Amino acid sequence: MDGTGAFFDEFVSHLERDFQIVVVSYPLDLPLDYRDLTDFARNYLPQTGPFILLGESFSGPIAIALAAQRQAGLIGLVLCCTFARNPRPFLGKFKNLLPVLPSFNRFSGFSAALLLGNFATPQLRLKLRETLKLVSEDALKMRMRSVTEIDRSTDMKKIDVPVLLLQATEDRVVPVSASAYLASLLPFAQIVKIPGPHMLLQTRSSEVAIVIKEFVERLQDRAH
Repeated sequence: MDGTGAFFDEFVSHLERDFQIVVVSYPLDLPLDYRDLTDFARNYLPQTGPFILLGESFSGPIAIALAAQRQAGLIGLVLCCTFARNPRPFLGKFKNLLPVLPSFNRFSGFSAALLLGNFATPQLRLKLRETLKLVSEDALKMRMRSVTEIDRSTDMKKIDVPVLLLQATEDRVVPVSASAYLASLLPFAQIVKIPGPHMLLQTRSSEVAIVIKEFVERLQDRAH
């Protein structure tokens, strides 16, 4: 949800020899909702050649919306530890309290426990704390509010490209029910469960990269 792209360096390093990678970094200080951020991300889509979209966590609904619009050149979609609608419905009852909540930086330790679980390292904890400081409180709270209001169920039914669903077995943020709901809307999607926490791309980057490479190879075989 930080949207900085700061946590993708290692993951990208496992793929950049085979693919041209574009990491979308959201504005740090603008309180943009899902519709605004979808419009922002659309500007990063390639104009030529085949490509796949990867939406992780908060950005899953953005990738879903773009895929549903059937962008020219899109051949596949990867959804990692994410959701189509509010994964924690009870949070919707507290969305009006978001403006008066304390700074997110005060909860960086709690965030690390949720996001990294038993896979946390001192380096990742520090990076998480420092990265959250880069994003304005208004932007973070708007993104949190957007999560409580989002529902991309209708868009899911419009997706006509192969989909890879990556699920972390120790995800403390997105519950199994949210992943199951995604799978129910995409009955032909490939589902891969990988031992790890919510921040799967950051803690199991090499394993995830192998799965994605295999997914792309199948897409290429399908095209020939």
